[in-house]
Parts: sequence; C-alpha cells; structure tokens
Amino acid sequence: ACLQGRERVQALCTKYGAAMLQQGMEYVIARTDRSMRDAVRALADGEYGASIRLDSDGVNPNGDFRINLRVIVNGDRVRFSLLGSAASTLGPVNMPAPGTRGTLASVLKGLLMPHDPANEGHAQCMDYELPPGLIVSPVRPAPVDSYGYALECLTELMFRSLAGILPDQCPAGGFQ
Repeated sequence: ACLQGRERVQALCTKYGAAMLQQGMEYVIARTDRSMRDAVRALADGEYGASIRLDSDGVNPNGDFRINLRVIVNGDRVRFSLLGSAASTLGPVNMPAPGTRGTLASVLKGLLMPHDPANEGHAQCMDYELPPGLIVSPVRPAPVDSYGYALECLTELMFRSLAGILPDQCPAGGFQ
C-alpha cells in the first residue's frame, strides 16, 4: 500500500507539478481546519468529563487504574485533559501518548464530521493536557502490549463526556 501510494503521488507530481500538488494539499487541510472549527464552535462552551477504572493492569489486581477525561470546549478549540488519571502501571495496559491523542482526535472527528475524509486539518483545533508518566502517557520502559483496554476506555469516556451536548451522535455505553 505504501509503495502504491508513493507511485500515485509521484504520478500526480509528474502530471501537475510538485508545487501545485503541495498547494492543493495545503488548501484541503486549511478548508478542513475551518470546517472542524465551525463544528466545534457550534458546541456549547464548557467543561465535560467522565472517569473509568480498569479492574486490573494484568499484573496487579489492587492498583489504581483510573482514567479521567475532561473535554473543555472554548470557542473553536477543544482541550482534552487527562490530569488525575492513574500513574503508568506495572502491567501492559498503558496507552502511549500518541495513541491517546490519536484516539481522542479520531473520536471527536467521528462525532462532528463522520463522513469527511480524514486529514490533519481535523486535529488542528485540539490541545492536550497529557503529562508523561500516566496510564495514558507512559514513559519507557513501562509495558504497553495490551493498550487496547485503555483505547476502549478513552472512546467510552469521549461518548460519556459529550453525550449531554451531542446526544444524537454519542452511542450508548458499552463499557462498564
């Protein structure tokens, strides 16, 4: 797939020129950013949040495995705060920070612009409070093999947090 993508981009550069292709990409990203900001601006400003606790980290059944999410909407920007989440765990349920940011951005994009082809413009209005060392932002050598549990929690937390302002877009909960 990567080789096919490279060949197609090279063919477009040959046909239209690299500068024209770059200009077109920048236009699409800027237009997407404006559209996403319009969608965020339509939301009620405020702070929305939820919390989930995992039962275990796969190693320690008695630890603190809480994930806190606050979604702060302010004008055309959204800030995701994961402050108050548990420290990274001994077991492999930790979610690397890039995955945390990507999950939150993907869910918000899916809720606000579900049929739009994805590009970086969807995430330019988003900021993150995500200090290192949490269950959702571990530091090496913390294990991350089973981060799917945290990913599922983050998705559920987005739905719980935004259900009050996006009731028709947020599905019913699937995680207890």
